[in-house]
This record gives sequence, structure tokens and C-alpha cells, in this order.
Amino acid sequence: MGGSSPDGLGVENAASGRPRSQFSRRAILVAALVLPVGLLLLVAFALGQLQKGGEGSGALSVAARLAAARVDGQPAPQFALPPVQGTRKISLRQFSGKVVVLNFWASWCGPCRQEAPHLQAVWQAYAARGVQFLGIDHQDKRAGASAFQREFRITYPSVYDPEGNLATKYGLVGIPSTFVIDGGGHILYRFLGKVDEPLLRATLDRVLSGAVA
Repeated sequence: MGGSSPDGLGVENAASGRPRSQFSRRAILVAALVLPVGLLLLVAFALGQLQKGGEGSGALSVAARLAAARVDGQPAPQFALPPVQGTRKISLRQFSGKVVVLNFWASWCGPCRQEAPHLQAVWQAYAARGVQFLGIDHQDKRAGASAFQREFRITYPSVYDPEGNLATKYGLVGIPSTFVIDGGGHILYRFLGKVDEPLLRATLDRVLSGAVA
């Protein structure tokens, strides 16, 4: 007969006559098989979104993606700040008439470290063509910033902005961020995220040829 044991483990299902404990074990087995597969699918989806780069709202990191140019046209906010190394203030105005590549960075920023060699390479290639690179060391320690410049052999100047006030003026939402400014002091392009050498070269070639969108 289908009686029940005192501990309840031998209670039969009224419809099938099978002990309920068998259903419990089967449910656990199914869950053990399904959950890992679901987790793998979730991880695969997340990695796919990360690899997509700049497109879509599903990207997992903005700053680590390769930046895409955005046409701007607004006047670049003026400033005069001390350099990372030295005391004499550097102003944006002193580079009037030149195309300026303004890069916000910090020594603690991983993507900034990835893009630093690209910036230095383009600076060396375009300095003779009237292009000036200028860094903005954002919310950093001076010792860390100096070590960063030595490590990556950065030869263009950077100003020191420990409070991050310029970031607000330029409407930053993260670093690295890069602005290409024309000789008249207007922002032609802005980049959110790291830039690489081919992207920056293509942008500067377009600016120098007068073919700005």
C-alpha cells in the first residue's frame, strides 16, 4: 500500500504513484544542468557586448573602448595652469593659430596608459606640421604624473589640474578624453575614450586638409 513513512520521504504522488523525493532529486538534477549553461550564455553575451566597442548601450566600459570622433564646433574654454614639471603657467591661448590636440589623462587611468604611446608617436609625426599636443593631468598626484611622463617618454607638455576643474568646463564624463581644436580656438572633434595612432592621424589629416565635416 502507498502509506506514508514518519519522516515523509516515502509519500507517494497521488497522480503518478511516484515518491515525491524522486521529483525533488530530478528537479535538483535539472537545475544543476541548466544553471551553468545559463551562466555561460550570460558571460558570452557580456563578452560580445564588450567586443562591440563604441556601438550600443550594452558596452561594459566606455573609457576602455576605442573612441569615435564627434563633431563639435564650440569654443574651447581657455585656461592657464602650471605644468606637471616646472612652474611657468601654460595657457591654451599661447598656441593660437595652431591645431591643438588636448588630451585629458591621469597616471592612475589604465586606458590612458594604453593610449600614451600612440599620442607620443602622432605628436612626433605632426609637430612639424603645426600641430601642438597638450596634456591635462586630471585629479592626479604630481609625482605619479611625472613618473608617467618618464615611463612613456612623453615630450609634449602637460598642465597640472589636481582639482579637475577643467573637466567640468569641457563637459567631461570620463578619461581619457581628447579634443582637437583649430587655430581659431574652436573644438573640431571630441573623443570619449582612448584614441590610437591610426584614428588620430586620420583625424588630423582631415583637419589639416580643411575637410572637416
